[in-house]
Amino acid sequence: MIRKRTYQLIILDIEMPEMNGIELATILKDKYPKTRVLMLTSSNSRKNIDCLLELGVDGYVLKASNKSTTILNISK
Repeated sequence: MIRKRTYQLIILDIEMPEMNGIELATILKDKYPKTRVLMLTSSNSRKNIDCLLELGVDGYVLKASNKSTTILNISK
């Protein structure tokens, strides 16, 4: 899909099957530097957040245990 269209924003979860979100974000930032990447994470440890920001992602959203809360956080 990414090769066929241009996206302004891609939202990735860190935990994904086959390739984790960090690996995919690394590829996206290298091949499509103008595409913004937002990461979803359930970990709010400073180490993990620093890792995401050093990777060059444009932001992160902490996943809540309640899906509707997560959706509200993304739409703000």
